[in-house]
Amino acid sequence: MGKNFYLKLSFFILLFIGTYFFVVHQLSQGYVDVYYPKFTQRAESLIIGLSRGHDGISPDVIADELDSFPMARPLINFAFDKYQSPYGEIYLEGIAKKIGENTEDGLFILTLSPGGFTIPGKMDDDAILKMDKKMIMGKLSDFHSNPNYNYIVKCYAQSLYAVYNRNNLFENQVTHPNGWNEIKVYTEESEISEADMKHWKSLTLRGYEQIMKKEKISAYRIRHFAKTLTFLKERGTVLMVRLPSDPDIIALENAYWSNFSEQMDSISKAHKVPFFDYTKQPHAYKTYDGSHLVSRSAVEFSKRLGGDIRAYLKEQNN
Repeated sequence: MGKNFYLKLSFFILLFIGTYFFVVHQLSQGYVDVYYPKFTQRAESLIIGLSRGHDGISPDVIADELDSFPMARPLINFAFDKYQSPYGEIYLEGIAKKIGENTEDGLFILTLSPGGFTIPGKMDDDAILKMDKKMIMGKLSDFHSNPNYNYIVKCYAQSLYAVYNRNNLFENQVTHPNGWNEIKVYTEESEISEADMKHWKSLTLRGYEQIMKKEKISAYRIRHFAKTLTFLKERGTVLMVRLPSDPDIIALENAYWSNFSEQMDSISKAHKVPFFDYTKQPHAYKTYDGSHLVSRSAVEFSKRLGGDIRAYLKEQNN
């Protein structure tokens, strides 16, 4: 092959690389996905856990309720879902990278549900670790940059050319810069009907039932949750929170793991961390699928949680 061939090959390789990174940059200038904002800023205070925390807690509402208390800001919603942020070594490493080494007065709200402590079938610790390394946290090295090209290259799930077709987004979803995923029942373009919510709840119940048939409670996850508590207690105020949900969903979880709240309470006492359990109180919040709070309920719950945290901090300071 002659010199001209290699020159043309080099040209096309450079053209491809240049086009690729141009599209990556273009994508970074708008909406990327629901998790992207969680990795575009530094934060020393975090909301941690699965999707109920992701949808159900507004960092801004919590921060407003705690305005008179010293707390590292901003508070970022760093909760994901069952497949991206179950408690374990990789999530703990991601949390450590997110808050950095010098955090001393952070606020850490660790949300709890059985899914954060289970594994599919029988897996030893090495198999769990190998599985968790495939999560977002296991792929990323950059947890703070804006734009975060590392996230787009490593974790963006769609074709990069989605930058030219942003019309397939869920119209009732608002992805906030602080990491909160807000689901509105009503928007100018769309409404989630009661029939939709009833149907989605039935799908959630069916999906949970299928998952619970296959999943086992993991000593590994419980152990690393305890390590997460120990790690974060050295860096600020730590709280454990079980969010409210539809009574049928909570009943299903309690049938699967009958003493879940009691076990979490024991862990909280052992680590001297407060545990707020909102599943044992009268049902006052609305979900869009049985599991996750709609926007208005998420704001109401966040205000209540913020008030309870404020009362706790006031008591501690007296």
